[in-house]
Amino acid sequence: MCPLCEDHPECRAHFITSCSATDQVRQKLLQPLLALMSPAGATAAQEDPELLTQVVLDHSKCWELFPTPSEELNSKIEKFTARLCYALHCMRTRKLLAAKKIIIGYIMVYWLITFLSGERTEYHGE
Repeated sequence: MCPLCEDHPECRAHFITSCSATDQVRQKLLQPLLALMSPAGATAAQEDPELLTQVVLDHSKCWELFPTPSEELNSKIEKFTARLCYALHCMRTRKLLAAKKIIIGYIMVYWLITFLSGERTEYHGE
């Protein structure tokens, strides 16, 4: 299960194209990439999560989605996909660390309440 949205199985396509927890980042950074594609290519990529994932991870296999391949276009695509991947990675890391801190906080509160109430349990080993 996706640790961010807890709605879908975790996979690359879900994380890159549809996880609700990363919508804000994805929508901001994906639009410029889609604008570089031909209209038919952009439509195809938006309708097929696996194809869009392929474009983001390695667009060299998807040149038919773009109007005219060139060095300038290749550079722009690389820039947008690198920004998108990095931003998604950063958001995922922040959300997972925040969740971990909450869990650690609950454990510490539980330990403190147990300690203060005098219900200490000691570990004596075996």
